Amino acid sequence: MRLNLPVTTQEYPLRDGTLIVSTTDLKGRITFVNSEFVQVSGFAEAELLGKAHNIVRHPDMPEEAFADLWRTLQAGRPWTGLVKNRRKNGDFYWVLANVTPIREGDRVTGYMSVRTKPTREQVAAAEETYRMFREKRAAGYAIREGRVVRLTAANRLASIVARATLCQKCVAVCALFGLPALVALAALLAPPARASVRLALAMLVAASATAAVTAGVRLAGKATRTLRKAAAQVEELVQGRFESLFVAEGEDEVAGLMRALQSLRTRMGYQFAEARRENSLIRQALDRTSSSVMVADENFTIVYANEAARRLFREAESDFRKDIPAFDPERIVGSCMDAFHRDPARHRRLLEDLRQTHVADMRIGGRAMRIAVNSVNDSDGRRIGTVVEWFDRTQEVRSQEEVSAIVKQALEGDLSGRVNLEGKTGFFEVLGRGLNELLDNVSAIIRSIAAAANEVRRGAEEISAGNANLAQRTEEQSSSLEETASSMEEMTSTVRQNADNAARANQLAMAARDQAEKGGTVVFRAVKAMSEIHDASKRIADIIGVIDDIAFQTNLLALNAAVEAARAGEQGRGFAVVASEVRNLASRSAAAAKEIKELIQDSVRKVDEGAELVTQSGQTLEQIVTSIKKVADIVAEIAAACREQSAGIEQVNKAVMQLDELTQQNAALVEQASAASAAMADQARALDATMSRYRVSGSPPAVSRRPAASREDTAAA
Repeated sequence: MRLNLPVTTQEYPLRDGTLIVSTTDLKGRITFVNSEFVQVSGFAEAELLGKAHNIVRHPDMPEEAFADLWRTLQAGRPWTGLVKNRRKNGDFYWVLANVTPIREGDRVTGYMSVRTKPTREQVAAAEETYRMFREKRAAGYAIREGRVVRLTAANRLASIVARATLCQKCVAVCALFGLPALVALAALLAPPARASVRLALAMLVAASATAAVTAGVRLAGKATRTLRKAAAQVEELVQGRFESLFVAEGEDEVAGLMRALQSLRTRMGYQFAEARRENSLIRQALDRTSSSVMVADENFTIVYANEAARRLFREAESDFRKDIPAFDPERIVGSCMDAFHRDPARHRRLLEDLRQTHVADMRIGGRAMRIAVNSVNDSDGRRIGTVVEWFDRTQEVRSQEEVSAIVKQALEGDLSGRVNLEGKTGFFEVLGRGLNELLDNVSAIIRSIAAAANEVRRGAEEISAGNANLAQRTEEQSSSLEETASSMEEMTSTVRQNADNAARANQLAMAARDQAEKGGTVVFRAVKAMSEIHDASKRIADIIGVIDDIAFQTNLLALNAAVEAARAGEQGRGFAVVASEVRNLASRSAAAAKEIKELIQDSVRKVDEGAELVTQSGQTLEQIVTSIKKVADIVAEIAAACREQSAGIEQVNKAVMQLDELTQQNAALVEQASAASAAMADQARALDATMSRYRVSGSPPAVSRRPAASREDTAAA
């Protein structure tokens, strides 16, 4: 058995009405837990799902209890008993567990468990009993379907009898007590019989009949008591109570009925817990929503109003009582919806035939209310209630009317109206504040336009006078520009001639630079040729040196040959003559090589002197070329500058000509501007007259202004 540690001695108390629900597969793995299971066990839902159900088993629970649980469930029967469970932190809690198989047709697919809070008496008895089993002091006791029973002969016999059906029990009663009575009655009626025998037989018949009647009465009484208990249990289920302990003894039809009720109670407890959870979620959602929601049953009796609706009704109580004197927001639940309608019958007909959301506006005591009504239907489409959503549009309607009035005044030229922001919140406060700011801005703009109209009129008159003066000055400027244009033409001719001369000088400088560059190239090639001659002379000198070395070696060889010929005597005489000739030839070669070498060395010296002179000539020529290039560049820059000056003066000349033309055009435009300024003054006076029809907050009544106002008058306005 799984041992879950650690454990503490702290008990976790369950609240009254707690329903701890879970389901498992056939191997005991958890497939579902409700929120109360999670809260009481201390585990998170993710820690429970998919785990073995013994994750909450307490070490104090005896193995016999869970063996009986699985034996009963695998037999297809429900199991009810006291269980001590362990929380995640080691604390414990007691539950009255009701476990039943989950069937899909004839097949068991899992197990469902519904646990409730047990009484303290049940807990005390279970603690004592389970302690006996843990301490191995429960000899003669066993746990059967969650109950502790004594294993006596009488109990075993009663267990055997309990397995029989009602019909079998009736047959057994008849067989045990009826047959002896029949035998005794037959013997009693068979003559002859002595009086004592007849008396004994009569007593046997009476005793058998009494025993049969007693057994039948007890059998019927037990069945009656069981059925009464079943009726009481059903009544508790109807009331939503699941705390009682079901006891199903035997295998007869009555015990089967009790087991069926036991399974029904477990399943109803599961469904009740789910329904209570869903209802709690829905109620919490409705209580926390900002919408005002009211629910009525099929008889139009209000059964629910969320906190937002109650708050709305409390705020509107004084206004509602003007039309509904008996209106009480604290007693709205339990009252009838008809109180809100002048024609309840028509309203009921409308709601009974309602197929979609019905939206209506109504006035109650001066408040503008809007309701959105929807029908609540069951799975068959039959109306079982009505849900109403309330909207207080009083502030919205009042703000709309106020804004409409102010807009109408503005269309008529009165901009003095403003939205009263007192009591307004949210969108309507923002709308009112924005409209007031808009009117303030428009008023300021109109004031500015009115003042600007006067300024424009005065400015137009001043512009007209200035344009006349400008026309005279423009004529004088035109005359001066004509003289300037004539002088610029002469200057342009002179600069153009200088530019041409500079261009020709630039061409000559470029030609001189080209010739100098060619001369530099020739000198460079001469320097290169002298360098090559110098290199060739050196190589010839080297070759002569080699020849001189060869002559020297030949002379040595001839000398050695003469010595060897002398040693050879008469046989080497001819060889000595040849060696002498070779020595003479080597001497002559050495002398010739010496003379050639001296000539070559003299040539090399002269070539070096010529190369040095050519190099100096090349360097001098390079300096000349560089100077010519600089002169050519300077001449080119002078030519470019002359061209730029010529082009610039031509542009200046063109600009002066254009300026002359523009000046003449300006004279015509000044005349047109004078006429336009007069027209603008007329338009400014018309604009001033138009602005006078608007009345803004804090401004005096509109008055007619004079066509020409002084600056002091404008400032005062």
